[in-house]
Amino acid sequence: MPEGVTLTLIAVVVLAGFGSVAPVIVAGMLLGVAESLTGVMVGPEFQRLSIFLVYLVVATLRPGGLLGKAFYAH
Repeated sequence: MPEGVTLTLIAVVVLAGFGSVAPVIVAGMLLGVAESLTGVMVGPEFQRLSIFLVYLVVATLRPGGLLGKAFYAH
């Protein structure tokens, strides 16, 4: 598997959080739309960058994932 695909898959799984399939679908759709819009509006050379910018924003604002709950160790 090419390393670009592997990095994208890791970003999708981390964005979704661990636990169920529905957030993975939402995260995949969000990253796909972000990548496509970036390719059209900015340029194809920035498509991969947009994935990781979305990843950084979501990881900063929602560390538990897009639809997940925050995890606190006891």
